[in-house]
Amino acid sequence: MAEKTGSFYGLELEIYNTLIEKKSIKNEKDLLKFLEELLFDFNDYRETFTVSDSSKFSGDVGDKDFVIKSKVLGNLISPPNKKYPIQLIQCHFASDAAYNFSYTNNALPLDVEYKMFDDFKIITSLKQKNKIINMELNSTGSTWYSKVILRHLNKEGKEEGRFVKDLIPSGHCDRQEGHDKETLKKLKRLAEIWFPFI
Repeated sequence: MAEKTGSFYGLELEIYNTLIEKKSIKNEKDLLKFLEELLFDFNDYRETFTVSDSSKFSGDVGDKDFVIKSKVLGNLISPPNKKYPIQLIQCHFASDAAYNFSYTNNALPLDVEYKMFDDFKIITSLKQKNKIINMELNSTGSTWYSKVILRHLNKEGKEEGRFVKDLIPSGHCDRQEGHDKETLKKLKRLAEIWFPFI
């Protein structure tokens, strides 16, 4: 059978995280250094994922929407642990992401595997009859929101979390950008607020 082109519209997630040993953060300056690295290294080390926001996988013109067989396989990001009890995450969501994918028969169901992040289902695998289907990103819209997240283990060994939204409105930053000084002020203040919790 000839290949056809299907489509999917959802969100795009870009994410970068780092796990940190307790001994590496002795004061606010240490935490600030890790926050700077998290944001300024984001463009180099981020991973990109497709986010399902209840959109349908649509078939080619004239074909019906696919039947979906789905399962959720845990969390996208491993939590902090005893060895690395501190975790920093930078994530950026882009709206109106448009994807295409190739298929041969829309009568066959799509097998979709997800992992969870921030209450969203993140697509980690798409198959049809055990054949891997690659989704090609065509376009994205504007920034929906971005977050900087701190996860850490408290004295009882239980995970706690806190976050700040839209610290950098675009979700992207590097040391060459003109708003560096303002960004560094925000990061310094954030380090002051978060350090007592870790």
